[in-house]
Amino acid sequence: MQTESPPLAAATATQVARIVVAGHVDHGKSTLIGRLMYDLGLLHQSKIDDVVAASSRRGVAPEWSYVLDSLQEERDQAVTIDTTRIWFTHRQRRYTIIDAPGHRQFLANMLSGASEADAAILVVDAAAGIGEQTLRHAYLLAFLGIRHVIVALNKIDLLDDARVRYGELSAQLRDALRRTPPVAVIPVSASRGDNVAARAATTPWYDGPTIVDALEAVRRVAPPVQRPLRIAVQDVYRRDGARIVAGTVAGGTVASGDPLVLLPADVPVVAHRLVRWPDGDVAGAAAGETIGVVLDGERFAGRGDVLAPPLDRPQVAQRLVLEMFWVDVRGPLQNERLRLKRGTQDVPVVVDGTPSAYDIEEARTLGAAGDAQHNIVTLQVRATSPVVFDRRADDPHGARCVLLRGSRVAAIGFTIDAADASGDGGGPVTLVERERRSGRRAAIVWLTGLSGAGKSTLARAAERELFERGIAVSVVDGDLLRSTLNTDLAFSDEDRAESVRRAAAVAGILAETGHVVIVSLISPFVSDRARARDAARHPFYEVYVNAPLATCEARDPKGLYRRAREGAIRSFTGIDSPYEPPASPDLELRTDTLSVPEAAAELVAFVDGVTAPSR
Repeated sequence: MQTESPPLAAATATQVARIVVAGHVDHGKSTLIGRLMYDLGLLHQSKIDDVVAASSRRGVAPEWSYVLDSLQEERDQAVTIDTTRIWFTHRQRRYTIIDAPGHRQFLANMLSGASEADAAILVVDAAAGIGEQTLRHAYLLAFLGIRHVIVALNKIDLLDDARVRYGELSAQLRDALRRTPPVAVIPVSASRGDNVAARAATTPWYDGPTIVDALEAVRRVAPPVQRPLRIAVQDVYRRDGARIVAGTVAGGTVASGDPLVLLPADVPVVAHRLVRWPDGDVAGAAAGETIGVVLDGERFAGRGDVLAPPLDRPQVAQRLVLEMFWVDVRGPLQNERLRLKRGTQDVPVVVDGTPSAYDIEEARTLGAAGDAQHNIVTLQVRATSPVVFDRRADDPHGARCVLLRGSRVAAIGFTIDAADASGDGGGPVTLVERERRSGRRAAIVWLTGLSGAGKSTLARAAERELFERGIAVSVVDGDLLRSTLNTDLAFSDEDRAESVRRAAAVAGILAETGHVVIVSLISPFVSDRARARDAARHPFYEVYVNAPLATCEARDPKGLYRRAREGAIRSFTGIDSPYEPPASPDLELRTDTLSVPEAAAELVAFVDGVTAPSR
């Protein structure tokens, strides 16, 4: 709800200081804001008349909270339900004041309002003292990373000895706010305006700042445009033959020609062109803008990917440590499946280990997360694919995330770190860790077929496509083996069996490092391929690259068939040595009827299916 005009178009984000006002219900947040506006001369006379008339009808002195509490329900109950914002200018500076609700059930609104603030005013009733919501809001301000906290010790006009009470509460508050030490504790009377805009004669013992003085000292946190570049990919379009990666610039700036990295695939790219509709090509874009990026070359990108500078990139991991404010009734359970959303990423996750909850009213760790609602929960999750994220310590804005239980928001909070980096410690890197990191299961995809059937061509085409998508993939090619590892082997049955054994060993070593290994080898005999499968120690898939002998002989790209027909090569498969086709291959590609792109696409789709992480 906006109670005044929004910021002027000329005002930039860097000129606006955003202040959230929080605190226990009935401690006087809205009254302080209304009084602040009145004292600064920001209210039209008609608004002042409305407040006076409404207060008179209720038989009370002018109640300045009515300036903000526009909902009748709020006015009747004298509480704030929604998050109210006002904008104003004072001494050449723009301010946004966010009035956050204090009731426990409206904490999500409070978090929404406070999450973008540069500073906070925590209002405390001097007579009532520190309430449960005071502690809760103070903890949440620290949770959100708000470091500039001003305490307004309100209603001092109701105390018999304000000076003594101020001393007692100041000490208690500084102890309670250890995570966010206040920059000032100011004795005020919001209803009378004491120490709001002008120093009060009723507190001669206080020599600190007024509320207005304290606001003027607020320093703006780095605006989005000054943060590292982050473009969250929303979609990819083809227009006039160009592949356009569209997304919102969440932070920083980007210019045409900038070198970038596409994550999580970790592919170096260049922003060849920047496109904005309907303007066409533009030179640059900044935080908050939606932009289309034409990358150099044919790059595979999809929704959820992130473009970032190569030297200031976010983190990528599948196991994450999260700190969340839990809003759902039931806390998280070990091995429970949830969904993690951040930016355009939407990834299924599984809760790893036992989550712990921190009761922010009692200031104690609960151990388990059963009583998590409206408390802080720390948990580890394991994602089914790599997540691109910023750590809260590096960029609280880029670390924000949401956990969903079905379609319902279960918690909102931050990514703290990669669990792998913080919890696994040293020791050899295991295959499981490699697969978690890559988001793919290691496998051996064994292409068999006659010489000239197209095995090497398809293997290289699939390798290129998978590599561009960030998948760890390698090709073990028969021709390369014959010119390196197998220079001592000829074409006898025994030598062919040894060639298959060596190829299987190399493939197994590569698969152990988490790679998807595509083997391209004639491997004509069923028994040899069976031994290769048995020795693999990793998922093994047989792909029959099938083309008739006449077709292969007509292709004869290396002249081997001709030389075999001439007798220069003996025991050549298909001529004077048999080829035993697979009886039931995992995939058969008919290269006499399929084009190379068609067959390669089928092979890539097959690899995609068999190497996808288990769900």
